[in-house]
Amino acid sequence: MNPRSGHDEGPDVDDDRRGLGLTPEQIAQLKARDQDAAAPHFEVLPANWLAVQIFLDCNGQWNRDANGTMLAINRTWLQSELQLWPVPAERWADTFARIRVMERHAADIFSKRAQQAAARARNRR
Repeated sequence: MNPRSGHDEGPDVDDDRRGLGLTPEQIAQLKARDQDAAAPHFEVLPANWLAVQIFLDCNGQWNRDANGTMLAINRTWLQSELQLWPVPAERWADTFARIRVMERHAADIFSKRAQQAAARARNRR
């Protein structure tokens, strides 16, 4: 699968590229570039696996400030995710705490990026 387009790549993609006049070297370069663009891999401790899966499922369900900076995961959505995943009620607090750690770090990164973007915009004036 091409990580940029999200589409499956197969022999017909290479055929299409050849049909466009690309050389085998150019086709190989495109494949290498697409592989480099793939999402980075990271290790997850088994104790955190469920929390990471739920956190990733909450992508796009963040509350934002007036500038669009992501602040926190929507709590209603998060509760729905906890119910959809096999999280026993007695583990909700622990799982929620693990998700909050990731959420806080992500929100800090989003905030810093927004500040950097604002500073760049001010400098362009």
